[in-house]
Amino acid sequence: MDIYDFSLYLAYTMAILAAVIAIALTIITSLNDKQALIKAGLSIAAVLGLFFVGYLLADNEVTTAYAQFNIGPDMSKLVGGALIMSYLLSGIIFISLIYTEVVKAFK
Repeated sequence: MDIYDFSLYLAYTMAILAAVIAIALTIITSLNDKQALIKAGLSIAAVLGLFFVGYLLADNEVTTAYAQFNIGPDMSKLVGGALIMSYLLSGIIFISLIYTEVVKAFK
């Protein structure tokens, strides 16, 4: 293992550790505020629900372009579900921006 591999694994480890610490500190801080914990839980449930809808709508077609990268039907369905979820989130954000601007125009 050379210095590049070591540096890459060190960067992965540090990024994962930072993410775990950030999530843990957020949960610890939210334990004092039950309302914030409920809002965070509902937000996570909404994102998981959108992914579930995207996963149900995605197909598991594997073309020759996918097959050369060893992507099977299961991975194709997961990637399709994530893409559909991002499309849904983009649409929701776009509609909410338009709604906000229209409401501000009439105030």
